[in-house]
Amino acid sequence: MHILVLPSWYKRLDYPNSASFVSEQTQILRSYGLEVGIISINQIPLKHLIRFYKEGHKVTDSFSEDGIYNIKFNLPKIPILSFMLRQLMIIILFNRYVRKKGMPDIIHAHSFFDSGLTSLYFKKCRRIPIVLTEHFSGFLTDTIPWYKLRLFKRLSRYFDASIAVSERFAKKLNWLLEENRFQCVPNVIPPIFENFDGFEVGDKPYNSFVFLSVGALTKNKNHSLLIRSFHNSFEGNRAVKLRIIGKGPEYNNLKILIKKLKLEDQVTLLGEMNRFEVLMQMHQSDVFVLPSKFETFGVVVIEAFACGLPVIATRCVGPEELIEDSNGILVQNDSIDSLTNGLNRIYKETPMYCPVSIRENCIAKFGRHSFFLRINRVYNAVSGKLN
Repeated sequence: MHILVLPSWYKRLDYPNSASFVSEQTQILRSYGLEVGIISINQIPLKHLIRFYKEGHKVTDSFSEDGIYNIKFNLPKIPILSFMLRQLMIIILFNRYVRKKGMPDIIHAHSFFDSGLTSLYFKKCRRIPIVLTEHFSGFLTDTIPWYKLRLFKRLSRYFDASIAVSERFAKKLNWLLEENRFQCVPNVIPPIFENFDGFEVGDKPYNSFVFLSVGALTKNKNHSLLIRSFHNSFEGNRAVKLRIIGKGPEYNNLKILIKKLKLEDQVTLLGEMNRFEVLMQMHQSDVFVLPSKFETFGVVVIEAFACGLPVIATRCVGPEELIEDSNGILVQNDSIDSLTNGLNRIYKETPMYCPVSIRENCIAKFGRHSFFLRINRVYNAVSGKLN
């Protein structure tokens, strides 16, 4: 079976880890014998254009990465022009892809805006079945503009299969559509977290007790709530540390907050890290914290589970399906008091969690084999509609 993947966003010069789930999932599909390719649009902020071209990048790049054929169009990020040009370029690049790799059996689009929209052209003109996986949290937060929501409702019935990454997200999308179109196929543990065996699970190299959080430094990720709650719980206890991995527009505000609360010796902003560096940090930590306001799934939660870490998370939709008594604690969303109490509790109860069991249960539910069985059932069902 030949699958062509159309992500709505992908690796960018300024965010090289963006949509890493796309490359990880395609690698898993290929490892099980499917032929896979990717067509992506790399929207480059204008401030990075000069550096981008000085580094030798082309307007259009085609390359093989881990045996997966990629075609990427590098487009300046100008909102209205970008949308129109994006649709046109994907159609042009599709023809180029077909000449090189042949006609795909299925197109798998990630997010309705914008690749899902574009993919419907190929269904109509090329009669290729389309699978849509939705990731956009705007559907959860009710922040999607009315005209986009109307378009989504009108066109969703044309997809051959529609996937959400959590049961609650699928339920919300089906409620919006007033029909049961979306099913759940959870995200997968990144292979590096599932395969890595460099440490014994639960073997920590330091004496300090370390809380770790990973995510873009945005208001939605709510790291300011975490820092304030950590201050309430552990101010002055230098044996307890908080490390935050990520970059984003809230970086300076968080630095100011850390200084204001006099937590410079306990709280560290580590900046952006690649997957391997995050893995190393998780193996040097005791508890993972996710303080977000909204998450459609929460891949970082299952990454932490794969490292044997218990997790404390806010009730922000996705993690509510992942966390149970045996692997962590859920606290009230956007509540300093609730998160403060949760941090104190999990700090005291960490020895009660079994790192090996946390990891094994996570791999059984969200490992590569489980993911492939789920997604392959979807592909086979879609292929059957054509036969």
